[in-house]
Amino acid sequence: MTFFDWIEICTVVTGILAVWLNAKQNILGWPVALVSIALAAVVYWHSRLFGEFALQGFFATSSIYGWLNWKKLHQGIGNSQPKPVTSASFTSMLVWIFSGLAGTVFCYMLLSRFTNGDLLWLDSGITAFSLVGQLMLARKVIQNWLVWIAVDIVSAGVYYYKGLYFMSAEFLIFCALAWWGYRQWKTASA
Repeated sequence: MTFFDWIEICTVVTGILAVWLNAKQNILGWPVALVSIALAAVVYWHSRLFGEFALQGFFATSSIYGWLNWKKLHQGIGNSQPKPVTSASFTSMLVWIFSGLAGTVFCYMLLSRFTNGDLLWLDSGITAFSLVGQLMLARKVIQNWLVWIAVDIVSAGVYYYKGLYFMSAEFLIFCALAWWGYRQWKTASA
């Protein structure tokens, strides 16, 4: 195994742990995610998936935001309840989806002009909808898990095609964890 195979394995382990912790609404998911993000950046750069590489900067920033947002107390002083899970309205879901589609086109334009990246449309779509899913997760919007299921399925195929077999398996596990997270959050918000 190569050095990059070991980095990929460490990315997988920390990534799965971070998603599992987020699905349990455990705030420790955010710092674990930061470790996974740093490792993933190395893997994506090495694999010439520049959209996903750039996405790691956003993930780091949004993980810090999510960490702080989840830590924020509920309304009023003295109430120590964590931020509750919310559900997006039909209209706001349309806005999220449109944002992901517009982001895909924008990312494609940037990547096709400034990089020699591979699989540009898929890379762009994964990037844009990951932004959407991450923002929804940080805001504790339950539908984030449905966005992640779609992103994870496409990502698993792309990573398999690129020979990133550990990460492909990770994203299939992420898909199952996203379904589990959705059900966990649904029960918690009922």
